[in-house]
Amino acid sequence: MIQQAKKFMRISVICPILNEARFLPAWLSCIQKFADEIIICDTGSTDGSVEFLRANGIKPILWPEKLDYKQWNTGAEGRVRNFMLDKCKGDWIVPLDADELVDDDFIGLSKNLGREKFLIGRFVHYFFWENFNQLRAR
Repeated sequence: MIQQAKKFMRISVICPILNEARFLPAWLSCIQKFADEIIICDTGSTDGSVEFLRANGIKPILWPEKLDYKQWNTGAEGRVRNFMLDKCKGDWIVPLDADELVDDDFIGLSKNLGREKFLIGRFVHYFFWENFNQLRAR
């Protein structure tokens, strides 16, 4: 009798960015541990974010209009995130900003998605704003 391999769920991570170069090295290192697909949409970075991503094998989608932080909080964020959702091929979608990291518990669990008994809860993720030394758990 031939036994079929169990299908595990694919995970897509979506992330809109605007001048996130200082956060991207740690973020990408974290995300690559569990993501099957990484979708990043750049909304007008001028700090080398796009170049960093391309140098690390990620082709960010370029948003057609340049946004600033004031526009971001007036509805642009929703439009960008919905746009990225339409691009996802994964079974699970994890929206994470470039200043958010997930811990090893989440990474371990994500590798078991699709097994028979599965319980999901809220996971702690870490984010830092301007200073890497100021991590806060949410």
